Amino acid sequence: MDLLTLPLSGVARISLWEHPQPTVHMYTINDIAANVEMTSRVLTAAGISRASIVGLLGDMADSGLFDAQQALEAIGAAAVPLSTDYERTLKLLEAAHVDTIIGSARRILRLVIQLQASGLEISNFPLHKILCLNETLQNPLKMHLEKRTGTEVYDLFSSAEFGCIGMFFQCEGHVGQHIQQDYFYPEIVAFGGNEVIHEFNCMGELVLTTLTAEAMPLIRYRTGQAVMITDEPCTCGRTFIRIITPMSSF
Repeated sequence: MDLLTLPLSGVARISLWEHPQPTVHMYTINDIAANVEMTSRVLTAAGISRASIVGLLGDMADSGLFDAQQALEAIGAAAVPLSTDYERTLKLLEAAHVDTIIGSARRILRLVIQLQASGLEISNFPLHKILCLNETLQNPLKMHLEKRTGTEVYDLFSSAEFGCIGMFFQCEGHVGQHIQQDYFYPEIVAFGGNEVIHEFNCMGELVLTTLTAEAMPLIRYRTGQAVMITDEPCTCGRTFIRIITPMSSF
C-alpha cells in the first residue's frame, strides 16, 4: 500500500504474493496488459504455441499464474488450471494430456513425489517442458527436476516486489536470461556499494527500474541477485541483453 501511486479507484487488480514473504501488489489495467504481453514473450521463447496444452500448477489466486493463463489464451494454447488438490490435478493430467507445466519448483517436486506414492511416474505422461517459477534467478533444483521428470526446464523469476513473472526469460539456448528492456532498465552495482559497473561480464548486484509500471513503480530497486550482463550475441537471435548468474552455463 505504501508504494501505491494512485487512488484505489484506479486499481484493476489486487493480489497477494506469498513468497518470500506475503506482499500485496496492485495493478492498473495497463499494468495487467503489460504483464500479459511480457508473459506471452516468455512462453513463446520456451517454445509454447497454439498446439501446446499447458497445466498451471498452484493457486489461481496467484497473479503470476493468472497472467500466464491470459497469455496462453492470447497465444492460442490450451490453459489447464491444475489446482492445488492432488486428485483433481491427476484427473486433469490424465484427461487433458498436458505437455507443459508452469509452477514453483516446490509444487512440481511435490507433484512428482505424490505421483510416485500412487504408483505412477511423471515420465509416463506426455510432459515435455516445465516452466519453473523461482524466488531467485538461480534454481538449485533445475538439474534434479530435469532428471526426475525427463523434461526441459525453463526458469522464470517470480518476483513479489515487481508483481510479475515475465521480467526475464530463458530462450532455447539456456545461457542466462534475456531482460525485457522495454519494461525494465537494468543496472549492475558493486556488491556492498553504490558504484555502477558499466563493463560487460563483471559480476555485481542487479538493480532494476520499472519503465511502464503505473500502480506500484520501483526506481533503482536492489534485487540482491548476483549477475553480470553479457554483450555476446545469443544463439536465438534475440537482441534483448542477457544477464548471467554464477550458476549459468557458459
